[in-house]
Amino acid sequence: MAIGRYLPNCLHTPPDHHAEEHHVSPDPTTFASIQAETDWERPPFIDVSRERLMALIGLWSAGETVDRCDLIAKGGSNTNYLVSFAGRPTRFVMRLYASDPHGWRKEPRLHGLLGASVPMPRVVYSGIAPDIADYPFTVFEFVEGQALLERMASGQIPSLGLIRQIARSLALIHRHRYDEIGALDEDLQVVDDLPPFDTWIELFLNARATERLGAEVVDRYRALVEARRADIAEIASWTALVHGDYRPTNLLVRGG
Repeated sequence: MAIGRYLPNCLHTPPDHHAEEHHVSPDPTTFASIQAETDWERPPFIDVSRERLMALIGLWSAGETVDRCDLIAKGGSNTNYLVSFAGRPTRFVMRLYASDPHGWRKEPRLHGLLGASVPMPRVVYSGIAPDIADYPFTVFEFVEGQALLERMASGQIPSLGLIRQIARSLALIHRHRYDEIGALDEDLQVVDDLPPFDTWIELFLNARATERLGAEVVDRYRALVEARRADIAEIASWTALVHGDYRPTNLLVRGG
């Protein structure tokens, strides 16, 4: 598989029959998974002076008056600022890349590849300005929504219709085939060869996983893996683009 690690969050609107959704009390396994998601370590947020933030915004805002520019204190690797303009309802997310200096090229190209079929925020601008800041950046239209993880944490079970939408988006991503397994460079070409997919499971089920999820969850996962060896082998035979972080944290739900 080829990993498109910097695909923007996918957006999903529950269909008209979202009344299928109902609430339950999450079991301890769910709480453990949610805790592991929210406690995940990340690098420090990039501290940029207001003067430099305004200079960056000026590169793509056509001289509009900035109303607010606030740090979004979420995310696993990059730093995001929410930008709004006086008299304009549309807001924007300006993402500064700390972990991948090529992300500012990669995300717009992934959006160009998938944006017509997979729901994701529109890319407005992408660039680098070393005379202003040390980090390249991309600007997206901000989309109101709630992370699927937050809904699940409240005990809301996604409807079958919503699950189908999420699965469809994933399938559309996987339609893009590659000949090699590895990470993608800024031109969406495979670099940094990776081992076969069917060896990854044991690689990740290590002491760190046990510490975060608990031995019972890890043992249950191992049992599931053993029962699904044939399915895993079939998946490993299909070399295609994958999101790399397709999970409830990164799936936004609108409405419902």
